[in-house]
Amino acid sequence: MLAVAVSFGCDGSLGIDQLPHGSPDAGPTPVTYVDAVCGACARSNCKKEIAACTADSGCDRLYRCVVGCAKDDPACRARCEQADSVVAAAATYLAADGCQRSVCASNCYAGGLLRMWDERCACVDDVCAAESLACARSGFDRPGETVGACERRWACARDPKNPDRGAECFFTSREGDAEVQALRYCAARSVCGTCPMSGGHALACVGGYAWSVPREKIIAYGFIARSFAGATPFPGLTVKVCDPFDVPACASPKDTATTDADGLVTLHVPIPPTGFVGCFDVRGTGIYPALVCNGYPLVRAENIRGVNLLTQSEGDLLLASAGGDPTRGHLAVTAFDCAWNQVVGATIEVSPSDAATHVIYLRDRKLDPTALATGIDGIASVVNLVPGSVRITVKVNGGVVAQTNTTIRAGTLTVVVLPPSSISL
Repeated sequence: MLAVAVSFGCDGSLGIDQLPHGSPDAGPTPVTYVDAVCGACARSNCKKEIAACTADSGCDRLYRCVVGCAKDDPACRARCEQADSVVAAAATYLAADGCQRSVCASNCYAGGLLRMWDERCACVDDVCAAESLACARSGFDRPGETVGACERRWACARDPKNPDRGAECFFTSREGDAEVQALRYCAARSVCGTCPMSGGHALACVGGYAWSVPREKIIAYGFIARSFAGATPFPGLTVKVCDPFDVPACASPKDTATTDADGLVTLHVPIPPTGFVGCFDVRGTGIYPALVCNGYPLVRAENIRGVNLLTQSEGDLLLASAGGDPTRGHLAVTAFDCAWNQVVGATIEVSPSDAATHVIYLRDRKLDPTALATGIDGIASVVNLVPGSVRITVKVNGGVVAQTNTTIRAGTLTVVVLPPSSISL
């Protein structure tokens, strides 16, 4: 369950003074809601679930804590659940909390998710109010999913704000993913004062964090293969796990699997002590051959990332427009900030390159030869690279924020996901 992942993924100690004052000790006294309208709605619509919860001392204690939080204070709710992590994962509590989120969302929840990340982003909560509300009640219409998973994932990733924590909280579950992505997209597109979430400019982590030490020797890694245009899934593709010493040939894959009807593939990846830095070979009918290479070490199971691929016709068109050479390879880079938002205004440099190499940026998922930097998608394509190892450098306002090495293969699109560098550049 996601609640378990959030409980253990967001560590931190709590003093009793940090908990809301409206959270009395467990007992037979009526539950006190900090918002009377929320309380009236919950008592009217979730009577059975609340009764079951308050009959259990642990659930009663946690529920009283949560409803003692202001409706626009998700950080308070997160602290309550983190302080009582075992109870927060229990079915009795999730039933009461889930009913309230499902039926009383507009009465009991009112944003605060962006402000929870950074006080400068309070205005984004107003701009993205609809997305925030959807996040608070995510999963209410999807049987079997934990209601409110989106909010818990945001709370999990708020501290420390770096790609390692973000990967743990955002990429290890698919629950609430549609709402997570909708809120992230809204925040990135908003123009709101100095909020670093706007335009993917949360870059304070550059050179100041470390990737976690892997806890497992083999992980399940999954992604969704989809098109650049329209995010249409690609079923029936063959995907191989390629050891870094076996790229680009991938002659001895560590695992092989096929994408399902939704474009999802899950593979078993061997993880060395410093993380996996190999690639995934993707081939199949109708797509341009691809190598998917993360620009960071895989250290834990991940299973929700969408990987944008080109159809064969799109690849042919791209190459033709740039004087494509079939003996060369090509690159697509997505630049992310510390909060895993796509970076707007980033420039991409690749070395080695020559006069035949062209950098083309995307604007709203369309190639724009006139663009000088990344748009809202954070994506740049680099056409006509000599096969072999290349160095990718991402700059924002002239300063280097990310670098990595990757492999270029003839007649293939190398797809790289690149967060800010963990070491000083």
